[in-house]
Amino acid sequence: MPQLKEYIIELLEKGYKPATIKEHLLKYGYNEDEVNHALYISKRPIRINAPVIIAVTAIIAILGIIGFYLLNPSSVKPAELLDISIEELSPEVDKGGKMSADIMLENAGAREKYDVNLKYEIFDSSNNRLTFKVETLAIENSKQKSIELDIPDNTPAGEYILQVTVRYNGQNAIAKSPFTIKGEQAMNNEKPTDESPPEEQECLSDCDDNDASTQDFCDATTSFECRHITEGICGDDVCGLSESELNCQEDCETKKIVSLWEKTQKIEEKAKSDSESAANECESVGTLRDNCLSKVGAASNNPDACNRIEEEETRDDCLSTVAYSAKSPPICENVSENKRDSCYIKFASENDFSVCDKLINPYLKDNCNIMKETR
Repeated sequence: MPQLKEYIIELLEKGYKPATIKEHLLKYGYNEDEVNHALYISKRPIRINAPVIIAVTAIIAILGIIGFYLLNPSSVKPAELLDISIEELSPEVDKGGKMSADIMLENAGAREKYDVNLKYEIFDSSNNRLTFKVETLAIENSKQKSIELDIPDNTPAGEYILQVTVRYNGQNAIAKSPFTIKGEQAMNNEKPTDESPPEEQECLSDCDDNDASTQDFCDATTSFECRHITEGICGDDVCGLSESELNCQEDCETKKIVSLWEKTQKIEEKAKSDSESAANECESVGTLRDNCLSKVGAASNNPDACNRIEEEETRDDCLSTVAYSAKSPPICENVSENKRDSCYIKFASENDFSVCDKLINPYLKDNCNIMKETR
């Protein structure tokens, strides 16, 4: 506060109006209450010597630079707000053909790219699943995706629903759209000779293989033959790729998916006593892996956890946080070149001028050395 008061007095002596001074200081990141208080107590001019003027000017410049390089919107990571819609869905599809559609993913919160899990499912009017497909997709702000699903040859004609589910970090967004599956197309524009309804097929009454570790599965996607798959056992607290809220609500409710985030929080707590073991456990949280490693690094001041992060921006943020928390400028050397100065400049703002020569940006380096000389 004394330095701010002296700087305001200097500007008042030069004839600047209080409103102009306030606007200038707010622009460079000063708190409005601090500025108002400093203006209030700066009633009489005080002569300031040249070195102090240089130092204050350098501080203002550094604050402006820090505001640009460190407080930019990309450093803010609000919660991801997922939304999904179905566009350009084929209104009618032939059995044995392909159903095509475009989906639009909207991320209204995050400003960084991350992976989401997508599941495409087709249900008949009785909520029986005809077919499904899963994939992982990277999304930043928004993304349009074209999809195709094969319609089995023996599918009965009728009304069906395309359901698309997107999941990430405990969130669950669903979009649905109706379409029609027609009968077989006539070849060479000839009418079919047999217009009798197709013979209805069904599964055997019992597909149970008496193995608790498998899921017994039978529908049109298996040609009405029994299949036994090991993933997606309903009731195991894991929402498998073949499960949804429709066929296994107890595993696939949003509250169940959140358990992965809770696991990450437990790993973060463990990192305070055993960072290496905690970092290894991050390999078990799927798409939250990088986020988990970042939390481990910050909780334990362990740059090794940060260096295992695959996504560059997340890795840089983790290393910068650990470097500043551990008061260890050498950690900044592992930050990518385009973000390294942002890591070093934090130390310069705390009067550690040993980093000045390591700065890449010449403007930052000059200002750092000016502050060093005036101390």
